[in-house]
Amino acid sequence: MKEIFTIDYIKSYISRNANYFIISIIIFLISALLGFYFNNYFNNILPDHFRMATSIIDEISVDFRDIFIHNIFIDLSVVFNGFLFSIDSIITTVLNGVLLGYAFSRVNTILFVVGITPHGIFEIPSSIIAMGGSLIATRWEIRMLNSIISKKHTFREEFKKYKYMLKDILATVIYVFILLIIAAAIESTITPLLLSIVSA
Repeated sequence: MKEIFTIDYIKSYISRNANYFIISIIIFLISALLGFYFNNYFNNILPDHFRMATSIIDEISVDFRDIFIHNIFIDLSVVFNGFLFSIDSIITTVLNGVLLGYAFSRVNTILFVVGITPHGIFEIPSSIIAMGGSLIATRWEIRMLNSIISKKHTFREEFKKYKYMLKDILATVIYVFILLIIAAAIESTITPLLLSIVSA
């Protein structure tokens, strides 16, 4: 367990799963751009849901527990939905990206930067890592299913061979947990203070 906190493991973890993280970043960025450039469209098709995004900054919670539980539930759902072929995980990541882009297009830039950036530098990477973890889980599942269908290798042999992927999924959960603790701490303390200064 301690190994996942070492620099060597983190480097190998990133290197092994770089393609998954790149895919996650691309999904998130494209979704954010869609939310930004097609904000009127989203406002029309899902008015209540998307208008709520513009009020997030004005209603920043100062309750660490509420913030953390909300975020960890979403990101862990993304990770473990990887065992359901990442379909829900992709939908959640797309929605998060679209909402961020939409909010940026509708809110004063200074308020957005002050209200989102401090905790966002931890929360957004957490979402991207969670999506990457989901893809790792899907890949592992496909490997296991393939071993059952093909019968070229036994399930036990394949499980042992790709056990490292399960370890990476566990590492993903822990990294997400740490990032969201930091994000919640900032969002519940520093963000409201900065917003009060800017809004004064």
